Amino acid sequence: MTSRKRVPSQDSRHAAATPALPGYEERFRLLVETVKDYAIFMLDPEGRVASWNAGAERIKGYNAEEILGRHFSCFFLPKDVEAGKPGRELEAAAAQGRAEDEGWRVRKDGSYFWANVVLAAMRDEAGTLVAFAKVTRDLTEQRRAAEVLRAGEEYARRIVDAAYDAFVAIDQDGVINEWNRHAEDMFGWSREEAIGQPLADTIIPAQHRDAHRRGLKHFLATGEGPVLNRVIEITAVRRSGVEFPVELTISPLTVGRRYVFTAFLRDITQRKEAEDKLKRYTADLEAANAELDTFAYSVSHDLRAPLRSIDGFSQAVLEDYAGKLDAAGQQYLQRVRASSQQMATLIDDLLKLSRVTRAEMRREPVDLSGIAQSIAADLQRSDPQRQVEFVIASGLEISGDLRLFRLVLENLLGNAWKYTAKHPRARIEFGVTQHDARLAYYVRDDGAGFDMTYADKLFVAFQRLHAPGEFEGTGVGLATVRRIISRHGGRVWAEGAVERGATFYFTV
Repeated sequence: MTSRKRVPSQDSRHAAATPALPGYEERFRLLVETVKDYAIFMLDPEGRVASWNAGAERIKGYNAEEILGRHFSCFFLPKDVEAGKPGRELEAAAAQGRAEDEGWRVRKDGSYFWANVVLAAMRDEAGTLVAFAKVTRDLTEQRRAAEVLRAGEEYARRIVDAAYDAFVAIDQDGVINEWNRHAEDMFGWSREEAIGQPLADTIIPAQHRDAHRRGLKHFLATGEGPVLNRVIEITAVRRSGVEFPVELTISPLTVGRRYVFTAFLRDITQRKEAEDKLKRYTADLEAANAELDTFAYSVSHDLRAPLRSIDGFSQAVLEDYAGKLDAAGQQYLQRVRASSQQMATLIDDLLKLSRVTRAEMRREPVDLSGIAQSIAADLQRSDPQRQVEFVIASGLEISGDLRLFRLVLENLLGNAWKYTAKHPRARIEFGVTQHDARLAYYVRDDGAGFDMTYADKLFVAFQRLHAPGEFEGTGVGLATVRRIISRHGGRVWAEGAVERGATFYFTV
């Protein structure tokens, strides 16, 4: 009978070739026992704990006397024990030489921790399973940090998705790595389709692609970019190939040693269309106003000469033929003169209104308080017998056309002076207040006031709420005020009550 010689395994050959070091095993055992960051221990072939180190005691909570000889299934959740997980781990390690797992484990006090577990089968030279070596790491903090990170990323994703604008992020190679829901809607590419694609090939029109690549290269070389950290308007392209205007903001971020560029894009197609339409309407309105002003100027100029003639000849008749006219005839001529003079005043006011519309505005600091004080002094000098108290706030300044704002205050303060004339004592106030988060300047009086039912007529040319016999005027002054305030981008309105005064407000 022929005998067969056993061929030693690679491990046994390696062991045979390795000289025994004096005290090696003892030093290794001491090293393992002192490790505290890892639970390192041995199991017998049936899974009972055969050794225990300081790390195992720290992580799992058992001391050696408590755990030696107990089955390692006590480290598993009850549901995992019922499902046979401990036995499957032993079988996998025995069959494959090594098994690894991550999951929840149980400490002595019943608390759970997230563990990374490596289980290795130990065999003797004959290949017989003699033990299992088990290494456990407590990854609870790492898992918690990862969950916080994932939650933060999800939270950021939701915020970005909830943003009104499209959000796109690219890396320093120009490749898209983030694409929110509004970007999908705006450009027509799904998130899955867009991520990983070069930005230049997706949303940048062909005529701008070279400039985009040059700008990216320039920034990486110099750290400078003319379009970064500011709002610009540019053209983008949809998946369909249609170009459209967008408002774009790009910001660079450093992640590790690489750059990430985040961009918010807003489709401004409707805004641009509205702006273009407004420009056309404004141009048409300016042309119409210019024609109307020219017409008004021409008519006013042509009417002045005959009015002067009517007034002059009426005066001549009164002076030269007074003895031949009875009282009624003289009264008729006086009425003709009064009407012609009123018409001349109306024409002058109409010309002023026309000039207000056509005059070029020159913005400069305007001392409203100083102007109001000057006008108040002029009004008091015009009728020193009147008892009128002026209360003018100091330090009121705006930016506007000085000449036009003097005209505004002349009309408003003049109105207040006129409509308090029938009160023996009056108070006129000029000040400022808050209205809809804006400064609103006002002129307030305690005079005749007006019925708020007719407030919409106040600022319409030639509309008057009082009879000419009550208070003189042409009805053009407040229309002039509205024109001036509108040209300064503000609004004007009034509040009042009959015989309880009125307040006129304007914003700029």
